[in-house]
Amino acid sequence: CLLFKLVYLDFKSERIAWLSVFFLNIYPTSYFTISVYAESVFLFLAIASFYYLNKNKLLISGLAAAGALLTRIPGVVFIPFYFFYFLYVRKKQGLFNFKIIYPILLCITAFVIYLVVNKVYYGEFFYFLTEKLSFNTTKNLILPLRETFSDLLSINRSKIPDYYFMITRGWNAIFTTFALVITAVGIVYRVPWTYFVYSLSSILFFPRLHGASAMPDTLCLSFQYS
Repeated sequence: CLLFKLVYLDFKSERIAWLSVFFLNIYPTSYFTISVYAESVFLFLAIASFYYLNKNKLLISGLAAAGALLTRIPGVVFIPFYFFYFLYVRKKQGLFNFKIIYPILLCITAFVIYLVVNKVYYGEFFYFLTEKLSFNTTKNLILPLRETFSDLLSINRSKIPDYYFMITRGWNAIFTTFALVITAVGIVYRVPWTYFVYSLSSILFFPRLHGASAMPDTLCLSFQYS
């Protein structure tokens, strides 16, 4: 299991590694990873990108991240993630190593390909921001966490939450809040900063896509913080 190897590489503890795998599999939306969806491929490639990054195999790490982005648009968070990693290594080593920008270039290339595919098949480069989702909802950019806060208030005011509301927005707000809590816990326990940057970037990105209810990609946010 690549997740086990990744966590063991970071913490040198089989117990923590097995717990990470266990909590990942009992996460409420983990059923997406056993269905014929792109989520399982995305999750595998995202974990692979971190694993090979820790192994200092930047080209393979970048290829995995680019593959994740081509699989699902949330993978676009790898672009700012690798940018921060580039700044970190540049400051730490004080030298410019061209290999450090491989992952950034690969992810940008993947994003461009994704936009071109949208243009060719749907007539718009940013079609993914307007596509129809289930329950007749659509995606559009909003301020980060604004919808999450509003939906949590709505859930709190309602004694019996509306089924339609919970499916389209309610559970998304709950899982986003949970991801934020897990990220905060990671800061307290001083997990590697790379996971924090990726996690926070993902949290800010997902809620901005209005209607993206219960995004199973939150699995990828919390795999390391298990």
